[in-house]
Amino acid sequence: MTKIVVYGDGIDDVFTELAGVKINPESGCPVFVKGHRQRSYPGGAANTARMLERITGVEVVNLATPARTRKERLMFRGEQRARVDSLTSASFCVDACVQTLKEVANPDAIAISDYREGACNAKQLNAIFAHAKQHGVPLVIDPKRFFDVDYRSVYIKCNQHEAKLLGGGAYFTEYLGCLGTVITCEECGPVIYDRSGVRYCETLRFPPMPFQASGAGDTFTAFLTLGLGRSLSLDRAAAYAYRAAAAAGLFAPMREPVLQREIEAIDRPGRLKLLETEQELTEWCEHRAGDEVVVTTGCFDLFHAGHAEYLEEIARQGRKLLVLVNADADVKAKGAGRPIHPLSQRMRVLAAQSSVDAVSFCDRDPSRMLAICTKAMGSIFAVRATGPDYSARDVLGPEYAARYYQAKDHGSRTSKIIEQVRDSG
Repeated sequence: MTKIVVYGDGIDDVFTELAGVKINPESGCPVFVKGHRQRSYPGGAANTARMLERITGVEVVNLATPARTRKERLMFRGEQRARVDSLTSASFCVDACVQTLKEVANPDAIAISDYREGACNAKQLNAIFAHAKQHGVPLVIDPKRFFDVDYRSVYIKCNQHEAKLLGGGAYFTEYLGCLGTVITCEECGPVIYDRSGVRYCETLRFPPMPFQASGAGDTFTAFLTLGLGRSLSLDRAAAYAYRAAAAAGLFAPMREPVLQREIEAIDRPGRLKLLETEQELTEWCEHRAGDEVVVTTGCFDLFHAGHAEYLEEIARQGRKLLVLVNADADVKAKGAGRPIHPLSQRMRVLAAQSSVDAVSFCDRDPSRMLAICTKAMGSIFAVRATGPDYSARDVLGPEYAARYYQAKDHGSRTSKIIEQVRDSG
C-alpha cells in the first residue's frame, strides 16, 4: 500500500450548465442563460487527493483546508465560457494543519497544492520541507507563488505559463536548487529539468478538444507524487502523470477520479472504449452524468457499411454514443452458424469506430442493463436509437430514454450478406 499525503488549499468548484449564450446587441457583451443543472466538486488540493481514490493499492490522506474560494464555471456544450470567483466564510488554523501532516505515520510521498488561499506560507513550508527531508520522503509542490524558503529537497511541478513568468524551468533548478522540475506543456508533453540537464518526456498527445483542461494540473500533481512515492525515477513518474492527465481528459470536466485501466489504455483508444464488466460500464456512466447520451443495442455480427452509416447517423442525435452488444447466446437465435464472430470481437470492431464513444455487452435482459446505466448517470438516456426494422413500441426499456429515434434504412443486411457468401459456394 502506497500512502500519499496531500496538503494545501481547498477550493469549491461549481460547474453550472448554461441553457444558452447570446450577445447583447446594445452593449456587445455576452449574456449567459443559466440552466437547471449544477454540479459541485472539491477543487485545489482536495481535487488532487481525490484523483487517486480509484487507484488500487493507494491510501490517500487528504489534508486539504476548508475552501475559502468558490469558483463557478459556466459551461455551454461541454466548454467553459466564463468563471465567477467568490469568497466563502471558511476559516482554519494553518499551524494545526501542518502539525496534523507531521503526525501522519510513514507516508511514501507528500504533495502540496498552493492556490494562494492561505494554507501555505514561508514558516509552514519550511517546517514541511524539513520534515520530509528528515524522513526521506519525496515531496512535490505545485506552487502559485514562491517564498524565501529552502527548495533544495523538493520537486516542483508547474505549467508552461507559470514557468515563463519566472524566467523558464532552469530558474527552479539552478537558482532555487530544487531536486527537479516538471513543466507541463499540454499536448507537447512534460519538460523535465534537474541537476543532470533538461529533456523532453514522451510525446503522448492529450485528447482533442472540446475536453476541458480544468483539473489536468491537479491530476498531474497527484500521479507525479504517486510515481515518486513508488520509487519511480523523475522521468518515469512524469510519464505516468502525463498519461493519467491524458486519460482524465477524456472525461470532461476532469472531476472524476481516473482509473488505472484508462491510464493503461491511453495508447489504444479502441481498448479505452471497451467496457467489459458491469463495473466498467457503471464507472463510464458515472463520468457521463449530464451528457446527452444516445444508447443503442444490436448484434453487429458481420460489420458492414450499413452498420457504419447507422452508427454515424444516430451519433448525431446526442453528444455520446453507447452501444450495447447482444451476447452470443442471443445471436444464436438468428440461425445456424451464428454468431459468426464472438462477442469480444464484435465489441472490438465497434470500439474502432470514431462515431462510437463506448461499447459494452448486453445480456438477455436489456432493460436490466439500461437500468444499471441510468442509475449510474442519475438520469435517463437522452435518446434510445433503433434500426429501421424496429419501431419505438418494439424497443425494450422504453422508460429509460427521453425520446426515441428510428434510423433510416441504409440498405445492407447481415443475413443477406451471409446468404450471398453461402450461395457463392
